Amino acid sequence: AAPLKSAAIAIGGAVAAQASKPRVISGMPGLSATGMSPVATQILRSGKASAEEVKAVGSESIVGLDDRTRIFDTNMAPWRMICAIRCYWGTRLSVGTGALIGPNILLTAGHVVFPRDKRSAPDEIEIIPALNGAQRPYGSVKATQIWIHPRWQEGFELHSDVAAIELDKPIGHELGWFGVTSRSPEELRFEWAHVTGYPGEKQEAPAAPGGRETAPIVAAQLWHHAAPVLNVLNNRIFYAADTTPGQSGAPIYTYDPGASPVPVIVGVHAYGKASTPVAVGNANSGAWIDPGLFDLISGWREEAAADPSARR
Repeated sequence: AAPLKSAAIAIGGAVAAQASKPRVISGMPGLSATGMSPVATQILRSGKASAEEVKAVGSESIVGLDDRTRIFDTNMAPWRMICAIRCYWGTRLSVGTGALIGPNILLTAGHVVFPRDKRSAPDEIEIIPALNGAQRPYGSVKATQIWIHPRWQEGFELHSDVAAIELDKPIGHELGWFGVTSRSPEELRFEWAHVTGYPGEKQEAPAAPGGRETAPIVAAQLWHHAAPVLNVLNNRIFYAADTTPGQSGAPIYTYDPGASPVPVIVGVHAYGKASTPVAVGNANSGAWIDPGLFDLISGWREEAAADPSARR
């Protein structure tokens, strides 16, 4: 495959929002005829968790038992808006997760596309929406450009571990995309936080003709868990939703069907409990979309929308 020569690391590039402008990017359900997943209506929880529910998950992270649920109807909304990411540095493969936030833009973690140990962008990035084992119901697309939070690129600050990928095809028109918003810590605390992504340890062996052995496909299963937001501290969201490596870049989202037909992203998952302050307890975390980060993401989205490829 051709290297990612057209990809550019853009520092900043955000269009400053007016003070009176609500910091909300509307999501879209997409045009795909598959519609909304019936599983989603059962497992996507809305509103605040009760004190008993918060106490019940306060000591979790895998943290205790693995309470994640595998998603099988990945071709349906909102699961199809979540993509497996394959980054290649030469022959080295690294996996991650991302979420569509527009026709041709994917939100993910900064370390997925610009890891500490490499300090460079991948040679090639493949994005696979709705991946389910060997099934690729919507095929795959390539990256044409990446944007990285400047504080992640320059100093690897944990609360700035955010990036976005421009896609070579506007698959969001068919698949839909998540909303994005900036909500205050008070609003988010004890809200149900959902994290859905592609764990690296989950492998699936595709069927091979003639009974031959086939190498398993890594990070090819979509898994979901929800838990209350335990805290928002130092520009990071902390929650007890179970995650493992490979889910980095997964959306941290809330769901209120009365307000939006699709879930709304409030953060970007990036870390397990090892990076969580002792005062918070056992919890995973990600970057909180505060007003400044929202403006940065909004600017990236506007740049992607200005590309002619977004309208094809």
